[in-house]
Amino acid sequence: MPEVLEAGHIFIAQPPLYKVGRGKSEEYIKNDSMLRSFLVNKISHETVLHLTKTKKVTEQDFSDMLASYNSMMDFVESSTNNAPTLFIEAILNSKDYVQKNIAGWLKEINSNLNKISSDDIEIKVELDNESKSRLIISQTEHGNTLATILPVSFFKSKGYKLIMEFKKKISGIKQNSSFFMKGEVKKEFTDNLIDSFEELFEDSKKGLTIQRYKGLGEMNADQLWESTMNPDSRSLLKVTIEDAEAADEIFYNLMGDDVESRREFIETNAGLVSNIDI
Repeated sequence: MPEVLEAGHIFIAQPPLYKVGRGKSEEYIKNDSMLRSFLVNKISHETVLHLTKTKKVTEQDFSDMLASYNSMMDFVESSTNNAPTLFIEAILNSKDYVQKNIAGWLKEINSNLNKISSDDIEIKVELDNESKSRLIISQTEHGNTLATILPVSFFKSKGYKLIMEFKKKISGIKQNSSFFMKGEVKKEFTDNLIDSFEELFEDSKKGLTIQRYKGLGEMNADQLWESTMNPDSRSLLKVTIEDAEAADEIFYNLMGDDVESRREFIETNAGLVSNIDI
């Protein structure tokens, strides 16, 4: 077996996560990100964004805006992100972060958080007075308070860059005058931009049959061939071993009889997970 691995002769077929049906047509979709991309295409074809009654966003610009939103939400929903969604929403509605004027920025952020949070949620952002290099985001809901520590380095991260890119693309939207039109149906923006876009994505699923596969056992032989095994269309992942000794150690920790080693491995690496499917 080691010789076969070292020669690069072992591959793992990559099955799709979803099957999407519309009418008589069906399409297999690999993952959540690709599903959202599928919905972006559907939304931009069916829905028109009006900045005002007389000014529309082109289909291509609307598609780019939705794709930017997708990229931002991939970050927001990832396990590597510690910032609450309401905080991201407040960033979209506030002036850009400037280190030299952090007090003024925090004042505006907290003002916007008060406007967009519901009656049963209290959220505020403060600068850690001890370190001065991190923010403390406190969110209280039903009497329970969750404190999130966000290092100031967040504002130099890829995630923050994605937020700023989306913010730039929606700069022409005014929540009191902009709206969506789907056919003859008009849908206005809510006070929460993220909620408005999420509702748009949920609405786009109407008329679709979306099946999420939990394993290959849910597919019949024809579906397995069409989606995963057909040499003309399949996606393969090549198995390689960069460090056989390290790989053997990880395998032993996760699958061996030493429960303590397994627990220690999980606790040490849990915070590093960027994609988990339960």
